[in-house]
Amino acid sequence: MKKALILLGHGSRLKEANESLYSLAKIIKSKSSLAIVQPAFLQLASPTLREGIESCLAQGASEIIVHPYFLYPGAHVLHDIPAIIEAARQDHPQVRIRLTPPLGVDDKLAEIVLERVTEIEKEANLPPDQELDSQQLDQLLSDPDLIERRSLEIISAKIQEEAFPIPLRPIIKRVIHATADLAIVSDIRFSPHFYQQISTSLLQGAPIITDVFMLKEALNLSLLSKFRNPLFCFIRDREVSEMAEKEKITRSMAAVRKGASLYPEGIYLFGNAPTALREMIQLYRWGKIVPAAVVGCPVGFVGASEVKRELCQTDLPYFTCLGAKGGSAMAAAVINALLRELAKIQCQNSQNK
Repeated sequence: MKKALILLGHGSRLKEANESLYSLAKIIKSKSSLAIVQPAFLQLASPTLREGIESCLAQGASEIIVHPYFLYPGAHVLHDIPAIIEAARQDHPQVRIRLTPPLGVDDKLAEIVLERVTEIEKEANLPPDQELDSQQLDQLLSDPDLIERRSLEIISAKIQEEAFPIPLRPIIKRVIHATADLAIVSDIRFSPHFYQQISTSLLQGAPIITDVFMLKEALNLSLLSKFRNPLFCFIRDREVSEMAEKEKITRSMAAVRKGASLYPEGIYLFGNAPTALREMIQLYRWGKIVPAAVVGCPVGFVGASEVKRELCQTDLPYFTCLGAKGGSAMAAAVINALLRELAKIQCQNSQNK
């Protein structure tokens, strides 16, 4: 008899969340004698449970065990899943289909939780606000990776991550890390379609245009080359200077006009010049530019706050921080964090193939 296991998850709209079920299925397959270990999802993703059953049958399964990878026996486990299985039994009476209990409360799960707690304590054995003595400081500063992990742990402990969509949480933490300012979390704003739009554009190699060279230099060039995103800053171009003098506008505004003429659908980053962001918004309203995404974080006491609020009133895919705060480091942190997360997803995808 060819026995199959269907590992059934709830399902998510986020591809990376669903991929973890495939990773678990591979581990289970390697540790068991099961002929087939098939991931499936109850909703929001495919294959569905019914599709998973049909896939197992197509692979020659004569017995199918369905395990709901859920913690507790809620409505899905008690009603929805058994109904789907019963319908499959009616269609395939020759096949034995059984349903296991969910994970539930178990000593082994408690052990896993304690293992996770121990891991965190090993990495960060000091309270977030405790000062380091000289020996601890020397040890910490000799390990840049530990510094970064510790910093992100402190940030996670001090903000309410659950208030933000899961894909944006690493980006927001990197922005706070780059500015060392926990207070800005309440001023961060982004459009609902920002993450999807900018991620797709980065993966497609969209050009990136920055308002100043400081921001251009702060971007992770190795990751940009991996995704083949060309990078531009036009503020020092001779024709930009000539345009600014002729039109009686700032060089930042002129640089945006040149960018719009060459790459109207590029990704635009603003970390310094409110006038540049305002010019981009005006060009968008006039139909001369349609940015793939905008990271609008100009810093300053004059005009920056007003322009960023204006950005929030558009239908552009944007990320910004209200008020006077901002800067090249903040804008670069957004893109670098996105690139880092996209690289992780690509790596996971390649491992799952």
